[in-house]
Amino acid sequence: MEAGEVVSQYQTEIPAPHGVQIEFRIQVGCCRGCRRRVQGRHPRQTSDAIGSAASELGPRAVALTTQLNKGLGLPYGKTAAVLEQAFGLRVTRKVWGGNRTIHGARTQGVLVSIRQSCRQQLRPVSSCLQKLICSPQPKVMDLTLPAVSK
Repeated sequence: MEAGEVVSQYQTEIPAPHGVQIEFRIQVGCCRGCRRRVQGRHPRQTSDAIGSAASELGPRAVALTTQLNKGLGLPYGKTAAVLEQAFGLRVTRKVWGGNRTIHGARTQGVLVSIRQSCRQQLRPVSSCLQKLICSPQPKVMDLTLPAVSK
């Protein structure tokens, strides 16, 4: 064989998926004035739950489960199987907010998406919802994250 030119071939691949567990160390104490229990909060937390309810899915995992289930119509069991097989995440309906009626599930999916977007943007959820509810026409919210100042 006579040597010819060298040509390129390209292959697009997705990165190897893996779950990342983030630990938030939360200070819990008691108010000196009223003696009520108080606790700190990290901006990236999606819940104030602690104790037996302290383990939950993060915003990207919730967004993926919502898209698989609500956007693509994948049943709860198959959505959980995708998360386990692709990312090693073992989830149940209780963990990611499954709902037993189709209307309730759709509503919950939309609300979870709005809540996660608002929290990621460090915007109050109540004002985001009020803006959407009081709008004369449906709007698409700007879901881009604000620039981080250095």
